[in-house]
Amino acid sequence: MAGTPNPPRALSRADFPETSLTRLGIAIFLGLLIAPALFVGLYFVVAIVDSPFAWSDMDWNGDGRTSFAELAQSTDVGVRPILQNGKECEEFFSLKDGLTVRVRCR
Repeated sequence: MAGTPNPPRALSRADFPETSLTRLGIAIFLGLLIAPALFVGLYFVVAIVDSPFAWSDMDWNGDGRTSFAELAQSTDVGVRPILQNGKECEEFFSLKDGLTVRVRCR
């Protein structure tokens, strides 16, 4: 019949070169691996910048250096003033249960 358009045909693998599918698959796979890592990294960058504590304050175990785990823990720690033995001190406490993490007196 003249003038009747051909019906659309279904796409098949033959319509796409093998290299483009492979590259697309690799790109999607890498994106799924990299995106969560970037978000976690961004979270810790914001935590560092927004932290009310100095690096030395975040050394919770007192070993002289602040580890990545201590940095992560600092997002769940608060500070409040206390009076201890007649001295003004700062108590670092866990936000989840209020237990003391460390006391610093000056």
